[in-house]
Amino acid sequence: MRGIFIVLIVFCTGSVWAQSTKKQLHVQRTDQAPTIDGLLDDSVWQNADVAQDFVMFKPGSGNPEPENQKTIVKISYDNEAVYVGAYLYDNHPETIPMQFTTRDNFGQTDFLLVSFNPNNDGINDTEFVVMSTGTQADAKVSSTNGEDFGWSAVWESAIQMHADGRSVEMKIPFSALRFSNTDVAAWGMNIHRRIQSTKEQYCWNFIDKTQNRYTEYSGELIGIK
Repeated sequence: MRGIFIVLIVFCTGSVWAQSTKKQLHVQRTDQAPTIDGLLDDSVWQNADVAQDFVMFKPGSGNPEPENQKTIVKISYDNEAVYVGAYLYDNHPETIPMQFTTRDNFGQTDFLLVSFNPNNDGINDTEFVVMSTGTQADAKVSSTNGEDFGWSAVWESAIQMHADGRSVEMKIPFSALRFSNTDVAAWGMNIHRRIQSTKEQYCWNFIDKTQNRYTEYSGELIGIK
């Protein structure tokens, strides 16, 4: 009994810590959906709130991203879908690996991964990935069974290469996400960036890898109604 009690204390402490450090991104509805061409020149992105200040997920833990490889991500939505616009800075874009693969096969590429949890329950996420080649991957995620890349949804994405990095756009229909019948004040969300040349991965909201329940460490997306 005492052993169980100690385990419960550790689990609860980890959960409380995860909840108390959540970043928040405020999102606004758009009346004009962006064109999914990888260029962030649509009006929807001009005044959108920015998810930034990513920290290392691996191999280290919590180190700030380097300035020359900073990541900025913006979110919007309408009645049909959630839209993601991202700029991934890189002062040596010629070193970004471009191994073309089939869907859900990461190969030797950089990637941007956005994970949504409309129920914000810390248990069930849905991941959408765009690789540096433009290839997509997607997965359902649970805190007990991990990532299931056998699942596929229909969504749009595009990338554009630039002299100082690359930009990414996504259109994720609400039909690709899992909802409950109750209103949720905020969605769970986290964002990952993989830099293959340095074998580093950064995330928006810090993840405590010692707790081994990554779905609990989402930030919050505020404002979707």
